[in-house]
Amino acid sequence: MPSDAIPDTDLVITTLEESSLIKIKPILVLQWKMSPSLMEKKIIESINNNSYEKFMVGIDPGKNIGVSIILQDSMVTSNTLNSVQKLIYWLRNEFSILQIDNPIIKIGDGDMVSVEEIIPALIHEFGSELDICLVDESNTSKREDKSRTSHEESAERIARRSI
Repeated sequence: MPSDAIPDTDLVITTLEESSLIKIKPILVLQWKMSPSLMEKKIIESINNNSYEKFMVGIDPGKNIGVSIILQDSMVTSNTLNSVQKLIYWLRNEFSILQIDNPIIKIGDGDMVSVEEIIPALIHEFGSELDICLVDESNTSKREDKSRTSHEESAERIARRSI
């Protein structure tokens, strides 16, 4: 119950309806109509006092394209898509929802035919100022999280790779 005593905490997450009942700060109000990825972003921003590094986007190229968006070492959202066009559409949508301006995009080097299709499509859609780099994709394919595809897991590992 919101009126109950709240233990010592760094952040309280609540709904707009219950926010007036919370007497401590900081408080983060989320709305049910928000996308899960936007909720994740707002939580990460609040925990980090609204300061964070750039978004990292990992792309695992291939017939099934894995993509993962990371902020402050937390995976915000991921997906597996079966075409470059669907990848671009999904990224455009997520960049809009998450208000991402200049992400760092890391693409695995495992399928260069796919990479040669993805990079021009990214530049065409998001501009030539986009920060894109190829990274070594070796050892990114192990499965650990059964709730996501292996392509999404690989994309997350690619996003976390140093340049």
